[in-house]
Amino acid sequence: MRILIVSADPGSAGQVADFLSQLGHASCGSAGTLLQTLEAVQRHRPDLMIVDVDPANSLAAVDAATQVFWNWGTRSLFLGAAFDGAFQDKTSGIRAVGYLRKPLAVEVLRRVLDGVLDGLPGRPSLSSP
Repeated sequence: MRILIVSADPGSAGQVADFLSQLGHASCGSAGTLLQTLEAVQRHRPDLMIVDVDPANSLAAVDAATQVFWNWGTRSLFLGAAFDGAFQDKTSGIRAVGYLRKPLAVEVLRRVLDGVLDGLPGRPSLSSP
């Protein structure tokens, strides 16, 4: 599965990329801004985005995930320190894959990605029809 990492924190993006590599998934890149995210999705057409949510900038993360979902159908898995009901309400219309709390453990990511793959007919494409 090709996965785009969206994070303004290079350290967090690197850790997620390392975990994906350990799990046999390809990180097709990372993006730190909305413009970089849109360009990366256009270029790489990922199956999934892992979106690292900074509490101080959570609206930017939601905006990026929303624009990508509506333009390309790519769904997002959110990673953050905490998610309240308001955040989940904001992302309910884009069919978020899930919400993982930091610190991220590789086994937790494995279970979520395995669940995503198990729920798909055929092979991994999380894009909307």
